[in-house]
Amino acid sequence: WDSLSEMESREYHESDLPMKIPKDGGTKKEFEILDLEPYEIGKIVINFYAYSFDTNILKLEFDDKQGFRNYVAAQSGVRVYRDGMRVYDYGEKSNDWLGLDLRRVNKPGITISNNQLIGYVSIKRSHSSDLVEKSNREGFVENGAYEAFREAVSFALRQFEIQRNIDKSNLNDKYVSK
Repeated sequence: WDSLSEMESREYHESDLPMKIPKDGGTKKEFEILDLEPYEIGKIVINFYAYSFDTNILKLEFDDKQGFRNYVAAQSGVRVYRDGMRVYDYGEKSNDWLGLDLRRVNKPGITISNNQLIGYVSIKRSHSSDLVEKSNREGFVENGAYEAFREAVSFALRQFEIQRNIDKSNLNDKYVSK
């Protein structure tokens, strides 16, 4: 995808889903509401695409299953775009900025790993002044605004995973032999 405007997106507004995040690093089952109000971050547009690599599912759509796997491997990760320009190094294999692979180790089959997901996060410079780019132009300074931004994207991913698991279960029930 060369243009983020070509991709479909669903908008969630603050009133739609309160962003509940684990308190104290998630050691207890207590949650707090993530408040983005103190920060100038602006609207965050997120697109996630997750893939099942089960052979029974892949054969429904692809003749070249290995080619598809290679494509997803090359494109996987969650990239960040500001005014349509990519903010490196988010989405690179070496930067699992959302901790997807660690989450996957702790909850295999429920959470998505970096190699199963292609994601795009889009923000506007004019509305995200609290997200300060590092001097080497590779990522944002890890301040409070960045942490809130990362938590908001992680929250959206968790909501996506819930729906994805329902879809995955339905596909497996219909097409994967037991």
